[in-house]
Amino acid sequence: MSEAFDEGTGEKLEAQAFTEQDFLLTAYEAADLLGEELNEKFSVARFRRLVMSGDAPAVADKGRGIDKWSQAALDRWIESYLPDTPAAEEAAAVQAAEPKHRDVYEFFERTYSPYYELADARISALNREKPLTSWCDQWWVHRSVVARLVASWYAWEDAFAAGGGAMSSWILEHADRHYDRIMAEDGPFRKCKSGHTDDLDEYRTIAAPDALRLHDEAKDDPNIGTPQ
Repeated sequence: MSEAFDEGTGEKLEAQAFTEQDFLLTAYEAADLLGEELNEKFSVARFRRLVMSGDAPAVADKGRGIDKWSQAALDRWIESYLPDTPAAEEAAAVQAAEPKHRDVYEFFERTYSPYYELADARISALNREKPLTSWCDQWWVHRSVVARLVASWYAWEDAFAAGGGAMSSWILEHADRHYDRIMAEDGPFRKCKSGHTDDLDEYRTIAAPDALRLHDEAKDDPNIGTPQ
């Protein structure tokens, strides 16, 4: 059995001796093993730096001038090197999957409305007789507004989970754009200047012919609805 030595000091390491069932790996093989186990690119230089700093297993054999490492020692080290155990990763995934708001109404009250001073909308616009924007205190009756706020809510949950600059992107690319459309002069609140009105405009529509609708039994047919 070969003796084990510390690559940095050259001192003999009795505890690092490998068993007959073990395998010896070169630095290149050790780096490849680490890359496979950690699912990332792991260079030889990076591995040697970890060895020199004492964060990775020491050399197990210096036979013929070629450093080799115990695979068993590397396997044990890899388990401790992994940043998260499968259980911790699963728990983190479950926590991330749970939304921070129960529904769109809680999202509006706790998160969305503080971004905009909606209470001042009716007395804004430089004291003009008709404000450029107006807010309806029964916003939840306006289906288009609810749809936009739901979209904003979903995007917020993704941004919150992502962290970093994602929240700024949400404000600029989602919240502000939906707010500008909701509060536009020709927007859904255009008739609610002095309070909510049920006189809401909707598109006049005629039901689509039944022949154009995809029935349940036809949904799995790849040829239906495909351009010819």
